[in-house]
Amino acid sequence: MRAARAAAAEALDPGRSQRDRHAEFMAALADHCASTLDAIATEIRHLARTEVREVQEPFAAGQKGSQRDAPQAEPRRVRARHAASRA
Repeated sequence: MRAARAAAAEALDPGRSQRDRHAEFMAALADHCASTLDAIATEIRHLARTEVREVQEPFAAGQKGSQRDAPQAEPRRVRARHAASRA
């Protein structure tokens, strides 16, 4: 009963519109997403440290640079793929 009265009082509050409630909800959701992404980034950064080396990229003997350097390895094919995706 008390919750119903509070909801009715909130609905009648002229200073608090649906837009305000929506903005509060979106701000809380954005804050929650930001804190979750921060925790994930911190964990990945910790796992990538040289002391931990949990997520270190494996290097073959004689390999130089990252295996993920596709734009440097095949720049024409990559540029053509990007141009095709934009069309």
